[in-house]
Order: sequence, then structure tokens, then C-alpha cells
Amino acid sequence: MDPLLLALLFLTLGVLLIGIEIVLIPGVGMVGILGAALMLYGVYLSWINYGAAWGMISLVGGSLGAGLTIYGFMKSPLSQRLILRNQQEGEPSDLPKRAAQLVGQQGIALTDLRPSGIAKIQEERLDVVALDGEYIEKDENIQVVRIAQNSVLVTRIEKESV
Repeated sequence: MDPLLLALLFLTLGVLLIGIEIVLIPGVGMVGILGAALMLYGVYLSWINYGAAWGMISLVGGSLGAGLTIYGFMKSPLSQRLILRNQQEGEPSDLPKRAAQLVGQQGIALTDLRPSGIAKIQEERLDVVALDGEYIEKDENIQVVRIAQNSVLVTRIEKESV
């Protein structure tokens, strides 16, 4: 087979595989690496058989082809459905502001805490984490020890101290 046809075939397959990697198989996986390798081999074939000028032309052409494939995908309706454009709504957590009033409060575990779960503290359901990875069963009494990195850390308390 003519080396020019082989070079064009490898460049085209490389661009096609990179396009498949972007559209169907997100990430830098084997398909994208294989596509880049085929493109480089196509450039190599044209460089060896037709000289540096054709090698540079195939390198620029293959790069433009891959770039236009990516650009075309980003403007396509399919990519608009895959990419989240909306901002997340809602209020940020006010947990750091309420830390002082929560520390020392007592409550009850609504679920098993192994080590995380849900508890009721001051008539409010909160996601909590048992201190030091302790396992606390459902319906046991707990106390807030501290707030760290937006986590409410609790420990078990004995029934007599409630």
C-alpha cells in the first residue's frame, strides 16, 4: 500500500479514536492513547517517506483535525446535555456559625453511627460522626464534642448523666 495512504489512514483513525475517547469514553484511557499513537505514527510515515515538509503538514493537519473534533463536540447538542451549566442552589451551611451553641448539647442517635449517621440534637436532624470511629447504636444518647471541618463530632453518654 502507498505510504501516503497509510499515513492518511493512521491520521484519520487517530483523530477518530480521540473523538471516540472524548464523546463516548471520557478520561485518558487506552482509546485516546491509541489514537494519539496512530496519529504520531501517521506523521512518522509521512516524514520518513516524503520529507520534513510533508511531516510537518501531516503533524499540523492531524493536530487541527483533533482540535476541530474537540471543538465540534463542545458545540454539539450532545455535549450541552452532558455538561452541567447550572449553578448549585441553596444556602451554604451555617454549621460553623452555630458551633458554639451545639458543642455540649445532648441528643439521640436516630441511626446507627458507624461511625457516621443521623442524630437528633435540639429537635434538629443532623449528620454526625462518632468521635474516634466509635460505633454507637440507634437510640443511644450522645453529646456533641466539637465541630471539625463541617462535621459534628459526637460521643456516647451514659443514660444516668442525661
